[in-house]
Amino acid sequence: SLLGGLVVLVLLVAWQRAEFSRAECGESLEMYAAEAARQKLATAQIEFVDTIWQNFEIPQARRFPKHYLLLVTNWQKQPGDENIPLAVCETSHSTLLGSGRNVLYRNKQGFVVQWLSEAEAEPLARQARKSQP
Repeated sequence: SLLGGLVVLVLLVAWQRAEFSRAECGESLEMYAAEAARQKLATAQIEFVDTIWQNFEIPQARRFPKHYLLLVTNWQKQPGDENIPLAVCETSHSTLLGSGRNVLYRNKQGFVVQWLSEAEAEPLARQARKSQP
């Protein structure tokens, strides 16, 4: 029926917009990670890490640096076998399957961005808020 087709179309558009927003956020976080590596943010004094991050200017990034919370004290940790969380979206992104956040990790291979459910990511956001200077 026409109504059923309209419902499917609305759901498809909503899904596409949510996925596009999530992807833009993840791509922006990858750009900031590359800039952090270029500027050797991991070697900065802890009290300056957030300020340096907030001053990143990347015209191609679709999100501003303030979209992300930093786990400031983790930036100086040396990666071992597990991923070290460094940044997380300040607010969650809603998708048709629930909400979540992109998280920037560092491991022995370098930086990696992963999507986490809100249940997994929210504790990292809480920890990041506490680690702010």
